[in-house]
Amino acid sequence: MVSFSCSTTARDDVTLVTAVVRGEGERRRVRLANRLDGPIWPPRRQGFPEDGWDDRGVSVVVPATGRRAVGYASPAPPADPPLELVKSVPADEGKAPDRTPDFEFAALDSAGAVVRELGDPSPPRDAVPLPDGEESDESDNGHGTAGGEGDVTVRDATDASRERATGAPSREARTPDDAPPEPVAAWLDDAEARIDRAESLAAADSLPAATRALRSVGGLDGAAGLAAETERDAAALRAVAERAERLADLADRFAELDADLPCEPGAAATLVEAYAEGRSVGDAGHAAGIPPGTAAKTLHLLGEQVCPVGPRGREIVSDWIEGRLSRDEAETLANVGPREFALAAYVETHHPLPEAREAAEGALVDTDATADREASLGGAVEAPDDLL
Repeated sequence: MVSFSCSTTARDDVTLVTAVVRGEGERRRVRLANRLDGPIWPPRRQGFPEDGWDDRGVSVVVPATGRRAVGYASPAPPADPPLELVKSVPADEGKAPDRTPDFEFAALDSAGAVVRELGDPSPPRDAVPLPDGEESDESDNGHGTAGGEGDVTVRDATDASRERATGAPSREARTPDDAPPEPVAAWLDDAEARIDRAESLAAADSLPAATRALRSVGGLDGAAGLAAETERDAAALRAVAERAERLADLADRFAELDADLPCEPGAAATLVEAYAEGRSVGDAGHAAGIPPGTAAKTLHLLGEQVCPVGPRGREIVSDWIEGRLSRDEAETLANVGPREFALAAYVETHHPLPEAREAAEGALVDTDATADREASLGGAVEAPDDLL
């Protein structure tokens, strides 16, 4: 039999697990299973997991009178217990004491097992002479692939395939008019660079090329991290593409009303989407890059209820418009300030546009504004002269 103990240490969002298995008179082969809610980061040799490790735990041989220590890391939070002894059987005396059946030296049936046992077969870079006048093929495009004149890089192929598939211009072909805002362009460029690096790994068709590609991304750990990053990029890009398609459709519909709306069609599309998500008038205007008062006027023309006064207040505003009350009297009776009164006056003197309501169909719900939104209109008013 064996005795087993384990402990954890948490450092910088990483859990370190240490376990000790002690033999009690008989050489045993044991299986230890991970119980943390996350992946295992096992010890590695030559970039590959040590013998006996897999994605669920480790199998080791424990000497009859001695102990065997194991350890690994995980991004998962600590658990109690972090590791469990799930199997213990007599070890085959004919087997090497420090190996498990799945990792025999005589059965190196994968490239990873060969590299782990024998080391990286690539000669040092300085040991490979280059013909006179030639430069190392790693002084190239930064991704470990050749980039001389006439070569087609991964990025060239990526841009070409993207342009054929979507009709969108490649990065190099963009003009100032169709270029996205700088923060968006920077994020897209970062995602594109990660995708390019992943494609360079997939495109490697020889051992030297694969070695260079792996080194360019930081080895096997870097490749695993890059795969996770590109998965997140893919999900984010799909979400952005869906939203961009919705906004483009709205902007196309609003383009026919450009002369009647107080803001650009693209801004109106972003405003409508943000407002439909439940944001206040002021917050939706901020998302669209327009003043809150302009946002309120635009939403009113689209048929939304954004008036800062109730039915009685609107009657008072109408009396002022028709000259039956002075401005001071009307503001006092309506119990609002000059800016709120000015917005109410704009609502009374500008009717919603039927064609605008039609353009926004499906994007906005034709119901009265909620109390929360009405209460948030304080910042959605401009100076009176700007509204009338």
